[in-house]
Amino acid sequence: MIIHRDYTSPADSIVKVFSDHILFYNPGSLPNNITVEQLLSNTYVSTPRNRQIAKITKEMGWIEKYGTGIKRILDIFRNYGLPQPHFEVIPGGFAVTVFSEVGHNEGQKTDQKTDQKTDQKTDTVDGEIISLITDNKYITILEIANRINLSVSGTKLRINKLRNNGSIVRIGPAKGGHWEIK
Repeated sequence: MIIHRDYTSPADSIVKVFSDHILFYNPGSLPNNITVEQLLSNTYVSTPRNRQIAKITKEMGWIEKYGTGIKRILDIFRNYGLPQPHFEVIPGGFAVTVFSEVGHNEGQKTDQKTDQKTDQKTDTVDGEIISLITDNKYITILEIANRINLSVSGTKLRINKLRNNGSIVRIGPAKGGHWEIK
């Protein structure tokens, strides 16, 4: 985004994060009438909009060579089994939308099977948390997160749900207190 944005435009570069996709927007359309189809088929000649920035980032090792970015992005997404990003020229700029695997493939049509799998996984995580607390009533949220391979914020959400439904109770302060299973 830094290399390709149009710095003569007063508009901001924008990154919007959603639950199932991320939108990247840069002011300025594609250079030299390059089309999205040419980007995707790698049949265009690279023309950096900001040559000095491109040169500096290449010297720093942030880019490998000119004109290979889109191809490398597509290869990376394909190798990870993720949906291909959506590239589009929009009024005043260029946008790229990348989708999460679930968001693109299943997000628009959440069905009963998906809900059941999510509920089963949630029940499993909740069971693991309760088991860990049963084994060590002084366990910290960070320790729980590390043991169940979940982020600290995700672990806090699960613990708050367990607290709200009365499954567990925190006795005392965060430091020095302990958990009780109800």
